[in-house]
Amino acid sequence: MENKYPSSSFFIRFVFIVIVIIVGSNHHQSYGHVNRNETNKNCNDERKLQTDLIVQYFITFGKNGRSFPETFTQLNDFCDESKQSLEKIEKYYLECESKYNQDLSKIGVYSLRHIIRTFCRLKPSDIDTTNKHQSNRRKKSMKKLKRLLAVAPCLNRYNLNFKCLDRYAERSWPLVKAPIGNRKISYICCNYVDAMECLDRFITDIDCIRHERQLLTEFVDDMFLNMINALCIGDNAADSDRCERLKSTRPKFKNSTEEKSVHKFKSFLMASFEILNSIQE
Repeated sequence: MENKYPSSSFFIRFVFIVIVIIVGSNHHQSYGHVNRNETNKNCNDERKLQTDLIVQYFITFGKNGRSFPETFTQLNDFCDESKQSLEKIEKYYLECESKYNQDLSKIGVYSLRHIIRTFCRLKPSDIDTTNKHQSNRRKKSMKKLKRLLAVAPCLNRYNLNFKCLDRYAERSWPLVKAPIGNRKISYICCNYVDAMECLDRFITDIDCIRHERQLLTEFVDDMFLNMINALCIGDNAADSDRCERLKSTRPKFKNSTEEKSVHKFKSFLMASFEILNSIQE
């Protein structure tokens, strides 16, 4: 299978490629290898774990996610909550992380904003898609939103059963301590392929959302697209055949001591960043 992640933003792709090159460098420039802001008493492991939970909550899918809005009247609270959560995520990285992680987070947060762009940029007046003065783009966005709201009750009913992003995180943890350098990126890409295949199976197995398989797959994919699109190129291309070959060599914990030494972040954002940071150590 060919890489299915076309670039949606040349600028973001370029910036992330530069970051990846820096990750692979043996030179610990001030740009990258800087400790967290230990002088800020609010910057500790507890806050980092809390931010990890906020990311999971914001993404909505999974046992730590929130409920999808089911009606237009629920959108205001959902959107206010989304903006507040995103502000907390951005504030954590600004106050507590290195310049390198701050730059990574800008790309990750840009992707996460897809939820806000999908659910929150339309006005009540846009509900009427027969309005002749409404642009085709706005009409298309409204139709997409209506379709998502229509399947939201079903998604909320089965959301606790969604474990695909947990699966991504669990496969990522052993990579942090694995002595394989830049090859970790290939496993990030393949773990993502596995997560998306898991998502496809999840949707297909549920009668009340199966008919919106493409819509929901694209919705989730768009949340992570910029990061994956920038990382999974060239030798790291995320195609199923290559990932199948890598399965047998996927790093695993050597013992319980090694497993306990790793912070087990469960959000896609933080689990991925931990791996990218470990390449420099």
